Amino acid sequence: MRPRDPRFDETSGSYDVDGFTKAYAFLEEYRTEELEKLKEAKQKLNTKKRRKDPDAARKEEELTKEIKCRIQQDKQRKHLGELRAAELSLKSKEREKVKTTGKVPFFHGRKEARKLIAQSKKEKKGSSTRDKAE
Repeated sequence: MRPRDPRFDETSGSYDVDGFTKAYAFLEEYRTEELEKLKEAKQKLNTKKRRKDPDAARKEEELTKEIKCRIQQDKQRKHLGELRAAELSLKSKEREKVKTTGKVPFFHGRKEARKLIAQSKKEKKGSSTRDKAE
């Protein structure tokens, strides 16, 4: 028998995004803990830097870069999750319209999902701040 990697083999089944996210949800906790540890390490380096440690500046630069990278990845993950949720809501609304009215199904693109996200963000922001036009 030939060994196979289940991640890339079709006999293992299709890729289920929701199942995958639920199965590996604990990784999100690990990511936040690692980010906190990186921030703590940076704080410790700041104290060493004050003591004139020659290598501290380079290490601090690396830590800062890693922290920014992790924060950006978290933002990207959150954005993709919002986008996926918006796409699913659009699909469910469209299915409901097809069932109730019998209309021809229309498949929305990502542009509509992005508009939906932007609209919800605008509503959240609009309730807390005043309009600049006034």
